[in-house]
Amino acid sequence: MAEKSNQHYALSKILNSVILGTLIGMNRLIKIENFTLDPLIRHLLAIEDKLDIYTIRYYINKFGMKQNSGT
Repeated sequence: MAEKSNQHYALSKILNSVILGTLIGMNRLIKIENFTLDPLIRHLLAIEDKLDIYTIRYYINKFGMKQNSGT
C-alpha cells in the first residue's frame, strides 16, 4: 500500500531540504528523504516529520521537473 504524502509542508521547506541535500551531495530523492530524518536537519528546517519521497516528488512534479527517485 502506498504511503500518503505530507503535503501540508510549505513549498519553502521542501525546496530548502532539496537544495541543502543537493549541496551536500545527495543526488537521489531517497537520500534526501533519509536526510530529513536527522534531528538537527528537522530542527533547522522546522519540520515535524521526515519529508517522504512522495511529498518531495509531488512538489517537484508541480514544477514540471524530472526527478530521479532512486528506485
